[in-house]
Amino acid sequence: LHIGLPKTGSSALQSFLAKNYDLLIRKGIFYPEPQQPSQNFETSSGNAMFLVSGDQNSIKENIQNILSNSKGCYNILFSSEFLFLNAMDFFPYLRDYFLGHKVKVILYIRRQDLWVQSLQTQYIKYTVETEITPYIDI
Repeated sequence: LHIGLPKTGSSALQSFLAKNYDLLIRKGIFYPEPQQPSQNFETSSGNAMFLVSGDQNSIKENIQNILSNSKGCYNILFSSEFLFLNAMDFFPYLRDYFLGHKVKVILYIRRQDLWVQSLQTQYIKYTVETEITPYIDI
């Protein structure tokens, strides 16, 4: 369960996983329902946004369907930044969702100064805002 922290390479990881779907299955890793990388930026937003949207029963049912259709793989990989961003809503139900299965949570972190620098670059690239100071409590 990769709960991607923003600006730590999650999109690149998810793009790699989606592009290597067949190879991962041959290695015993099922990356269900990957979103194909966008053509513009070669990024992906993962495959697990459904874990934080909808009611608990439909989420549980969706997980059970994925587990039962895992193409013979014993390792199933879910990845989404939305899991980190919605952790307080998601984690109380985690045990119920994956009852009877061993779960490993993967979280990559980034040095804070490099994280802020990357965040500022993204703001500049996608908005007219060029100053990051308003977003940081110094």
